[in-house]
Amino acid sequence: MKKAVKIVTPSMFNYGEDWKDYYLQIKDLRKGDVFYECSGRGENFELKVLENPKKTQDGWFCLVENQKKEVFDFFVSSSTSYRGPNLFWAPIHLSQLENGNFVYVIK
Repeated sequence: MKKAVKIVTPSMFNYGEDWKDYYLQIKDLRKGDVFYECSGRGENFELKVLENPKKTQDGWFCLVENQKKEVFDFFVSSSTSYRGPNLFWAPIHLSQLENGNFVYVIK
């Protein structure tokens, strides 16, 4: 199976001075939103919300689709000491190309 990868440039996003504006919580998402889970391994995963998040007593569930068109439940627990996934409105991990330009590699 071929990996779905997209390359975007920083100019496509207006970060401004305050990166905190790009951090999000799953409860803030709405159907149709595109957001990014940015792992500690330097990866940017683009996800599209297919249904509004639902709150349960254990946390939040949200039906999402990834770049490969795979659909799955995205879950964030409310009862763990783990701080949860790194969710953002835009990708955060930059990669440098051989020509010196910086890009976001989106998986």
